[in-house]
Amino acid sequence: SSGETDDFVRSRSTVADAAETVESGQDAAVAHPVYRVRTVQGKVERRNDAGLWIPLVSGELLPANDEIRTDVNSVAVVKLGDSELVLPGESKVTLEEKEGLITGLRLNYGRASVRVSANDTIQMRFDGSDSEALASDALFSSQNTGDGYITLSSDEGVVELSAAGESVRIPAGFQSVVAPERAPSEPRKIPSSFFLKVRRPSAKTRARKVVVTGTTTPGSVVTIKGVSTHADASGVFSLTVPLREGDNALQVRATDVLGRKGTKALRKILVDSKAPKVDGDVTW
Repeated sequence: SSGETDDFVRSRSTVADAAETVESGQDAAVAHPVYRVRTVQGKVERRNDAGLWIPLVSGELLPANDEIRTDVNSVAVVKLGDSELVLPGESKVTLEEKEGLITGLRLNYGRASVRVSANDTIQMRFDGSDSEALASDALFSSQNTGDGYITLSSDEGVVELSAAGESVRIPAGFQSVVAPERAPSEPRKIPSSFFLKVRRPSAKTRARKVVVTGTTTPGSVVTIKGVSTHADASGVFSLTVPLREGDNALQVRATDVLGRKGTKALRKILVDSKAPKVDGDVTW
């Protein structure tokens, strides 16, 4: 509609003005940063001023407070000054306003990797958690399920992760996990390879649900039949999965903070909730 078109034009005009401010080096650029989309692969969208999700385009300039989301098997790369954000598939991020010299990001859900230059400081917040990550001259990856579980790993440099009033410093090659309303775990070395081990549940049950337990790379997101949970700092997970009457085929999927994945198919579970028949004569 014409109203939507006007909003879109105003948004682009505002970004263009801000871009000129950045290029001219005026102080206003700190208060109103502009981010540049480097590459887009697959289906990637941004939310415009009218609240509508529209396709994201390579080379596009984005103002602070814009939101970006990626679909399955998609990726977006955004320049944050001298730093760079990589947003893989099934993820959403908000580009927040700068606070002084600190560039803010909010990972709403999914995964994100950020290469932070020595000239920048990046602060990342997370929906569903009071966790905050702070980094300069580093490369880190993060994962957020949106329900309070956070995993953060450092590939280069040191990243500070805070939650519940406590903080840890994560050196290169280590990671930390945050559970809801808990402090970050002590950093542990990132496993050199991904693993997923699942304890086989009973093949037959009368219950309409089953508890699936196992171990995987610490901090991984584990999903079965659309139900997800988060492995703890030791890699242990437990997930209650609904079942239907008859045969149930279950497949366990897990993804760690680095994007490494594993799948494990379980044997079918037969649900027979009907009461057993009792044969024989009853004597009165």
